[in-house]
Amino acid sequence: MAVQHLEDGNTEELTATVYHYEPTHFSTEEDQLPKGYYRSPFFLGTFAALWFGLLGGTGAFAVVAPVLVDINNDIGPDQNYVWLALTYNLTLAIGLLLTGRLSDIFGRRYFFIGGALLAVIGSIVGATARTIPILIGSETLLGIASATQLSFSFALAELVPMKHRFLAMGLIFGATIPLSAMAPAVMAGFMAHYALGWRCGFYLLLGINGVSLICWMLFYFPPTFRMKHCNENYWSYIKTFDYVGFVLFTGGLVTFLMGLSWGGSVYEWKSGPVITTLAIGFCALVALVLWEGLVPHKEPLIPVQLLKNRGLLATYLSIGLGAGQYYALAIVWPQMVGALFSNGDAAYAGVLSSLSGLGINLGEITCGFTGRIIGRQKLQAIVVMFLGGLFFALIAACGPEDKSKITAFVFLGSYFIGYNETIMIVTAGMVTDDQQELGSALGLLGSSRAAISNVMEVVYNTVLTNRLAKTIPREVGLAVVKAGLPISSVATYLKALSAGTTGLAKVPGINSAIETAGAVAYRHAKMDAYHTVFLTTIAFTGLGVVVNCFVPNVDEKMTDDVATTLHKARRSDILPGTEKRLQS
Repeated sequence: MAVQHLEDGNTEELTATVYHYEPTHFSTEEDQLPKGYYRSPFFLGTFAALWFGLLGGTGAFAVVAPVLVDINNDIGPDQNYVWLALTYNLTLAIGLLLTGRLSDIFGRRYFFIGGALLAVIGSIVGATARTIPILIGSETLLGIASATQLSFSFALAELVPMKHRFLAMGLIFGATIPLSAMAPAVMAGFMAHYALGWRCGFYLLLGINGVSLICWMLFYFPPTFRMKHCNENYWSYIKTFDYVGFVLFTGGLVTFLMGLSWGGSVYEWKSGPVITTLAIGFCALVALVLWEGLVPHKEPLIPVQLLKNRGLLATYLSIGLGAGQYYALAIVWPQMVGALFSNGDAAYAGVLSSLSGLGINLGEITCGFTGRIIGRQKLQAIVVMFLGGLFFALIAACGPEDKSKITAFVFLGSYFIGYNETIMIVTAGMVTDDQQELGSALGLLGSSRAAISNVMEVVYNTVLTNRLAKTIPREVGLAVVKAGLPISSVATYLKALSAGTTGLAKVPGINSAIETAGAVAYRHAKMDAYHTVFLTTIAFTGLGVVVNCFVPNVDEKMTDDVATTLHKARRSDILPGTEKRLQS
């Protein structure tokens, strides 16, 4: 039989030879890899697939979030348009763990190809959607696809030496800047200059996901099921899979996150649907932990050793708490820009709103280049979490006229939270004892991040809504009465103000001086409400600093070990540099 080796393209004729690959011997060392391995089309093509996949996965949500109202005005109105954002987050939170665990067992290639194909289909559906329900279906497909696209962390980490994992993450995070960071500006440009408007975002995704799909198909050849399990068959693993854990995880997480999403928007927090879904979801997730930790399984959904790894659990909490700080900005910052700084200029508002995303992306990239060089990752994590929280808290000391200070604090706070994120992703992979369970460990990291940040997002939304309901009537009402507006007209004025400024002229007793006084008071009332949100972040960043005290240092793990190698062989049970021959 002829085997084509990656390093030289030559074939080596072997006769009467049986190849056997032991599942525990995937790892190798850098000096054992074929010459030119990291310059080969297979590795570079795989990196391109990961890069475009990450760009498409982050863009799937980013192209929708800034223009939700515009979309609803165009193909609605439909009160369910909020599900455009919710369905993406729900499917992503569930899919990350499932992608990691199932691809650990069955091999990664076809999960990533399938995800890219779903992303292409979802992009086409989104670009051509004529109703809100169809567009929700598009975001559902893109959310499922993004679970594979955002699984870059383990797909890339396992292919490079452990000492270069920080650098690899820094390089791959460059993919997030064009859409994740700059999405508000990009979508504002599409809306202003192209007849297709928001649909341009989906056409852009179609091109990105198409390139990613081609790269996955042509270049990505990780260990196959046969390599992992020798002569065992698929059905033996399908039969023994942890279906109870699967149901508890998917059902519990979906139900819990739906309850959080409904509260305060679709239903009141004290309503039956919200309380019921939160209670059922929480109980199911508690049952999941007990089920995985106390009941032995041949193929558990969550390997029990992951739940017993204190350092790994610390990274799960830290990345979720950090992401929650970023989502505080994702909610509040665009509103602040629109209410305080944009002066009605949509393009300027889009650029300014992009600063929080740009900050977190640049922080992620910076850590990729410095995380290993500086060393002492625990100390780095403590410092950057503290600094991120400090700059967010400083916004609470600013007034609506302090645009330069607020902008700087938003960028710097996001930057340090992004730095923390890369530390946690790399550290989680490093401290996973069995590197063949890297997908499970980092998939659970991603799902934990999504779940924790969703909880924090709800907290910030609730705080902001409650504070606005108090600060605007109190401060604006008092200001316009002092300016001469009759008390009997205050309620009418506030109602007109909430709908925009066009209806103010119809308010009895209004004049230009009252309008000016009301506008100034409105900006200060808004800022006072935002102050409370940023003060709330102190509780979470403070907890993050404490959690980071338990994050392990991984300097001693910066070795030449490579967890997995790519292959391109006529016999799909051979990895470069790891062949074992047993004579028949």
